[in-house]
Amino acid sequence: DSGLCEYATENYDCNGDCFNDTDLDSVCDELEVVGCTDETAFNYSYDATDDDGSCVDVILGCTNWFSINYNILANTDDASCISIINGCTDPDAFNYQEQANTDNGSCIDVILGCINVFAFNYNVAANTDDGSCIAIINGCIDELAFNFDSLANTDDESCIAVVNGCTDVTAFNYDELVNTDDGSCEEFIYGCTDVTAFNYDELINTEDGSCIATVYGCIDETAFNFDSLANTDNDSCITVVNGCTDVTAFNYDELVNTDDGSCEEFIYGCTNPGAFNYDVLANTDDGSCKVFIYGCIDLEAFNYDDLANTDDGSCVEFVYGCTDAEALNYDALANTDDESCNALARMFDIFGNEKMIHRNGVLLFYIYDNGKVKKIIKM
Repeated sequence: DSGLCEYATENYDCNGDCFNDTDLDSVCDELEVVGCTDETAFNYSYDATDDDGSCVDVILGCTNWFSINYNILANTDDASCISIINGCTDPDAFNYQEQANTDNGSCIDVILGCINVFAFNYNVAANTDDGSCIAIINGCIDELAFNFDSLANTDDESCIAVVNGCTDVTAFNYDELVNTDDGSCEEFIYGCTDVTAFNYDELINTEDGSCIATVYGCIDETAFNFDSLANTDNDSCITVVNGCTDVTAFNYDELVNTDDGSCEEFIYGCTNPGAFNYDVLANTDDGSCKVFIYGCIDLEAFNYDDLANTDDGSCVEFVYGCTDAEALNYDALANTDDESCNALARMFDIFGNEKMIHRNGVLLFYIYDNGKVKKIIKM
């Protein structure tokens, strides 16, 4: 001590040295400031003198929460933020917006069709024209009308009803109201038009005075009641009707007047071709028809069905064995229990404690009534 230092700076001696400088960095321990001393770090502290390992690397990116490319990991904005533009982002949609980067659920499916409201086939649901529009052509579209127009697609109420008849002005039955000739025109035919005359001819349409007196009767030689003396038919003829005249026969017909030897006996049975017991020889249904009931009709089969009448190939053989899933000798293939099961008697855990319930994931020892033991983990 030279006596020249009266008032030393706090924490320093008169020579300007720290009283306490553990890390020998010329910064007194009492004045040390801990923090990040890496100038390239995101959280670099200018005032820090001792690095405490808290430095965080700079992560560039978009830090704007309202941007489409906001980066939750970024801590330093790099001016890359992109504003959100709502719209339809589906390129296949009707209202696709190329500028949109955020789909807002507004996309509309493309519906092809004719969008010309003045077209014949205008489609109110369509939003995209597919070139299918057809021009409206007015006219009569009733195919049965006299003036039907095959080119028209829109009815203009101009249709004229067809009136069939004879359009030949030289014919006997010409009709000026007719617009469609139906081939019914008749020539003038001269003869007797007196319906009471012997030689009356219904084909005659013009009287010529040639009528002869009539004798009424049946003049049809093929009729059942032909009258050889008659010269004028009085509509009394009875047509020969061949068939079975035997009232006890299956095919007896009360309209028949001439037996042709075709009588058949009654054959009773099921006459429904769709029935199980259809009888092709039967001609008279006796109510015995049965519907097809499909199933196993083998009396020896496991699944024999006593209601079935038609085998569908579903029969299963008897497989005998133990069908109790809890038994030691349970047989998964068996369908008929043969009382051979070794029943479970008791269950114990690995510590010898008896259990009444086997929970999933637990190992228990099963002791069966035949004395056998089996380790089982229930899943």
